Amino acid sequence: MTTTLVTRAILTACLVGLAPAAALAQRDLPPEIVRGSDLSAVQTQQLGAYVAQHAPGLSGDQVQVKRARLALLAPLKESQVSISFRLAYARALVPVLEPLLKHQNDLVAVNALQIAGELGTPDSPVLLAQGLTDGRAPVRYGAAFGHRRLFEVLASGTPALTPKQAIDAAGAVARVLAGETDAHVMEGCERALEAAARVPEAQLRGVRAEAVGMLARQIGERARGMSGTAPAEFAGVLTRASKIASDAITLAHMDKNEPPLPPPTLAEVGRMAGAILLSARARLAAGEVPERVRAALAQVVSAAEAAYFFAHSALGERPENRDLAGMVSGARDEDFAKAVEALAGAGGVLSRPPFVR
Repeated sequence: MTTTLVTRAILTACLVGLAPAAALAQRDLPPEIVRGSDLSAVQTQQLGAYVAQHAPGLSGDQVQVKRARLALLAPLKESQVSISFRLAYARALVPVLEPLLKHQNDLVAVNALQIAGELGTPDSPVLLAQGLTDGRAPVRYGAAFGHRRLFEVLASGTPALTPKQAIDAAGAVARVLAGETDAHVMEGCERALEAAARVPEAQLRGVRAEAVGMLARQIGERARGMSGTAPAEFAGVLTRASKIASDAITLAHMDKNEPPLPPPTLAEVGRMAGAILLSARARLAAGEVPERVRAALAQVVSAAEAAYFFAHSALGERPENRDLAGMVSGARDEDFAKAVEALAGAGGVLSRPPFVR
């Protein structure tokens, strides 16, 4: 079984069946504990007993792991989960989760990382960072997914992290993109940064802009270092990064009153797009281009040109729509090479203000 299939199998086992556990939480942990702002000693003991009841199953067989995870996540699925509860729950759960991160069973480690992300406390990024450096691709993917859930939690309720803590967590994910070779893990990291890019400014100031900038910077660097067939092999990674950036600029998944991304972030997106276009040009010039490779490159180019267009427009300019993807699809490689040079080459649009100062 390939790494990707192993990763998908593990994550499928982890994610199936989250919803039915809500009733269990309501029965075992009363809502007044989950929503309480100041837990009593008795309530704290009750919380600890709940964790102790389900913790052994986290290192059991697949059925036991799933049952324990559902039970332990259920209180966090309640409405109006208080910060006080999250912090108290983390104090009880972290000592249980930490030893499991290095468990020889990938499923056990990934399961613990998911719970760590769902906690949504300052302990979460500390635990998740350990998974990002694991030698096993499925576990690294699990850590990326845990970060994604962390940012989704931060976007939907009262955050238990400071903006700096959230930005540092995004930075840990972004750094994985610098050297990761597994495309599935890279996708997981991109999805995590996408979730960070959807954290409203009113929730955590600056997280959106930093996440988009980090994504653009790391993917731009990767694109600049690509040679041979890499741009086509990582077509999904490159296309996804451009799409995430475009959505962040256009507020595709955000309230339309959300503040726009700042100029330095927009410039970073433009430079990423230029690097991706240059990598596609290099691949086309490298030799024979099979039809499937050309189709993949056309998708990469289309997404990158859109990201550039939205970034340049948001910077107050009126960029030209060149239809670079049409040139690639139509095998007009010389026209494409000239257009990319005018845009991203030395002295091109992206080497001048507002993209550089």
